[in-house]
Amino acid sequence: MEYFKPIDPKVKETTGRFSCMYHDAIGIDVHAEVLVCCYQHNDTAGEVVTEEFKQFGTSISQLEAFAQWCWQRQPQIILMESTGVLWQSPYESLEAVGFGNERLALVNARDVKARKGHKTDKNDAQHLAELARLGAFKKSFVPSPLIRRTRLFARTYIKTREDLSREKNRYQKALTLLGSRARTVFSDVNGMTAKIILTAFLNEPVEKFERIVHTKSSRLKATPRQILDALRPIEHAEEIKLLRTKQAHIKMLESICNDQLNALRSLLSEHAGLLRRLQQIPGIKETTALLILAEIGPDLRSFPSNEKFCGWLGICPGNNESAGKRYSGRPAKGNRYLRSTLVEAANGIALSRKGYLWQRLQAFKERRGRNRAVGAVAHLLARIVYVLIKTGCEYVENLTAVLKQHRLRKLLKDMRAAKQVGLVATGNGVADIDTGEMTRFADRR
Repeated sequence: MEYFKPIDPKVKETTGRFSCMYHDAIGIDVHAEVLVCCYQHNDTAGEVVTEEFKQFGTSISQLEAFAQWCWQRQPQIILMESTGVLWQSPYESLEAVGFGNERLALVNARDVKARKGHKTDKNDAQHLAELARLGAFKKSFVPSPLIRRTRLFARTYIKTREDLSREKNRYQKALTLLGSRARTVFSDVNGMTAKIILTAFLNEPVEKFERIVHTKSSRLKATPRQILDALRPIEHAEEIKLLRTKQAHIKMLESICNDQLNALRSLLSEHAGLLRRLQQIPGIKETTALLILAEIGPDLRSFPSNEKFCGWLGICPGNNESAGKRYSGRPAKGNRYLRSTLVEAANGIALSRKGYLWQRLQAFKERRGRNRAVGAVAHLLARIVYVLIKTGCEYVENLTAVLKQHRLRKLLKDMRAAKQVGLVATGNGVADIDTGEMTRFADRR
């Protein structure tokens, strides 16, 4: 039974002199169930371009036939769109028959759009083949097969952790709706001690629950009386069952997160040295280092410079200039998984209150606000990560007093502005030059 109506192979010759980078190229329009291919060959004289079209399905046998068809034509370059995750199976089938990264090019769909009003699968494949033959494309970063597998586990971990955070909030809200003010006596409803007490609250008789509260509450700020007063007994079995289900769901999600982290540790075990160097950076612990390496891998040859890497990541300002004027430039979308990981690490630095990176964050914060400061430090972390992976060097803490220098420059600027309006700083206050009136600094001891 034939599921896909094939496009009859058609050879078309176009005459005229052309300037091209590759004489042979294949453009592939990727869909969930269809691969439409266009092979173009330009003769050595550059006067005749021969085209051939072919359509394949996406089953295992069809992908094998597709890869063999491409291999028989031996193109110098193969170009395909990065359509979601649909590109991976065709890409891996081409790798299996011998095509390497130097002959495979993955491009962003927004960069290779065909003309409006002329969009068909066949025209899209032809357009991709022409761009490939002329060299008018920008290759996307494609990590190694190992890193492509680790990305699956890393992104599953990130998504599951987000689900876990949402479920914890729902659990706490359900407790409040049922009359129990758990958040008033527990700083973290899902903390170790709070979890033991709440489990006993839902599963044990009143007498045993009270004994557990008196035994475990020594580690809490709230007294046993306050805890018992905050947790209102739940009478309906359906409500108790609901809270038990939420507890079980939270436990299941925590187990999934641990499984994904263990899988990442196993897959990236051969890069233990690089993981150790990444953890030398303030704000980057083992989990963050695993997530960073799972997204980009140990090979950054695809990024010739630090600026290119940060631009691909989408963590630096974009360019927006017109008629000689520069406007606020929105960055590219980039890799949102790695970007969110670095932003989370920057937020951790904001809480550390020590070190060079914290001083940089404080200086940015006083100039532009907290959100921009966190983004700027995340950008700085990306640059540090690039250098550590690219050069293999160790992270060394910078001992420069960045915050002190920033505040000194700010103070000097304020003093110049004060002098312009007739104010001058004295030992313990500010004096008005015209009237001699003295304003002393407030004693904040």
